[in-house]
Amino acid sequence: MLQRARPRRGRAVVAAAAAVATAAATPAASPLVASLAVLVGWLVIAGSCIRSLPQILRILRNNSVRGLSLTSFSSELFCYMVSVSYNIANGYAFSTFGDTAICALQNVAIIGFIFKMGSVPAALQLGLSTSLVCAGWWLFSGACPPALLTSLQAGSVVMMAVGGRLPQILLNVKRGNSGELSLLTCALSLAGNLARVFTTMALVKDPIILGSAATQAVLNGILTYQTIDTARRARAKAAAAAPQAV
Repeated sequence: MLQRARPRRGRAVVAAAAAVATAAATPAASPLVASLAVLVGWLVIAGSCIRSLPQILRILRNNSVRGLSLTSFSSELFCYMVSVSYNIANGYAFSTFGDTAICALQNVAIIGFIFKMGSVPAALQLGLSTSLVCAGWWLFSGACPPALLTSLQAGSVVMMAVGGRLPQILLNVKRGNSGELSLLTCALSLAGNLARVFTTMALVKDPIILGSAATQAVLNGILTYQTIDTARRARAKAAAAAPQAV
């Protein structure tokens, strides 16, 4: 028994030493930068409270979810759940990920509107809702192994791109416009992503989270451009259709 325990203990010591060496090799942010990053983090959280409000108000005002991708919002919600669970498991401060939790709740509301106003079959609504609830329980109950959770967080970078953003981007390209997608919501998302790149580099220094924030910033930048272009073309069309002044 002792002979078996020693190799395990040795491996644990080596792993701990490697972790300490890695942490020591990572330069710590200056107190000023760290304080600024914490402040920015809380500002991002405050901004996230209204991040989807323009989108929700636009849906309610027009009574339409035209152009909104269910695949995009549901994939995004799953990635948000993975990210929040990963941050909690690693003991990161709430100021570094609180906006993700708030955005996840807002996505639930938007998915509900898509269910109600869109032509989504009842079977799909039930299946998707059940899957998301079960995934949430699995992630937050501790049933998900830490190694797998880390892999999911790393994979969420690709999942957020392929499942969360690209479907909406491609739908906009196919339709030739961004539909009811809110410019302000896209712009707030882009600003939040850029801020998270800074706070992650200053406080967390987690390459997985950094990669996720940077990737989302690029894709949200594309969505922001698409909504700006749609608004520009709509104004040009309205101006062309308006009667010419005598």
